[in-house]
Amino acid sequence: MLESTSLIVPIKKHAELLDSGLQYLFENLKETPEVSFNIIVVDDGSEEEEEIYLICKKFNATYIRHEVNLGKGASICTGVRNCNTEYFVYTDCDFPFFFTDLKNILKSLESFSISIGDRYKERKSTSSVSLHRKIASSVFRLLTSIILGLEGVDNQCGLKGFKTRIAKDLFNDMVCSRYAFDAELLYRASHFNILVDSVPVRLRYNGESTLSIYADAPKMLIDLVKIRFLSLRKFSLKLDE
Repeated sequence: MLESTSLIVPIKKHAELLDSGLQYLFENLKETPEVSFNIIVVDDGSEEEEEIYLICKKFNATYIRHEVNLGKGASICTGVRNCNTEYFVYTDCDFPFFFTDLKNILKSLESFSISIGDRYKERKSTSSVSLHRKIASSVFRLLTSIILGLEGVDNQCGLKGFKTRIAKDLFNDMVCSRYAFDAELLYRASHFNILVDSVPVRLRYNGESTLSIYADAPKMLIDLVKIRFLSLRKFSLKLDE
């Protein structure tokens, strides 16, 4: 199964984190020679084009570039359009989760169409998270619960896996391309009764959050309202073509 999986990694800065993250991945792959991934790195208009390209070449990863910054969600959609494997997973460029978590996500896909990491099922995972990030995450989870009806899911966890045949169409014509992107995906999946599993994951690395509660909360609210009233309509229109 793992040999038919694409790993999509969006990046807009910090090429050194991509380098160390891929190094971590390949060190673990050496111990599991039966496992391999088709790695797709999407450069979202970074100022480190040459560095990122050379890192991709070093690890035999596919390199795709946006000339301007379009957002993490848009980068993942680009990666999905370029994957032709049975399964695909996306995660952050610093590979903040343990390799065993990645394997558990893929194991879950044997029974579910979508498998998402859940940092809150493993207490040790959230113990190292800053108070600022915990508050921001709690605010967003509350808003997604009220507006989209998504309860009990860690929709912002940066590790998610999909069965390509079933889930690929979910990425068509997304309303949001930035922070609320993950919530939109899960909202679409829930509407069409696509099976989603939550898998406990642990943070091995906790990068700094760029989210500002005061500046970004209004943007979150606007994006969630847009998802609530526009996302399914756009998605349905796409399916009917």
